[in-house]
Amino acid sequence: MPCCDDATARPVMDVPLTGYDRPLFIAQGTNDTDVPAPLTAKLVSDPALRSVRPEVHLYPGRDHSATMATSLPDSIPFVARLFA
Repeated sequence: MPCCDDATARPVMDVPLTGYDRPLFIAQGTNDTDVPAPLTAKLVSDPALRSVRPEVHLYPGRDHSATMATSLPDSIPFVARLFA
């Protein structure tokens, strides 16, 4: 039996499509089975329809865990720019 119904889960699980006042960084490993590439593509395209343009980086051959470490050369400067 599921832990909660759709009305309960939606506010926690859905990604907002508007209201961003800071840039977004999205990293995707091509071998990620936890968050498959089609889901990330939707995560990028839905906000883009509302003029939110995330900075997207693809990491070939990386799975979910390896993507975080592999993205550091891109994500650290991204975050540093937010504080510049």
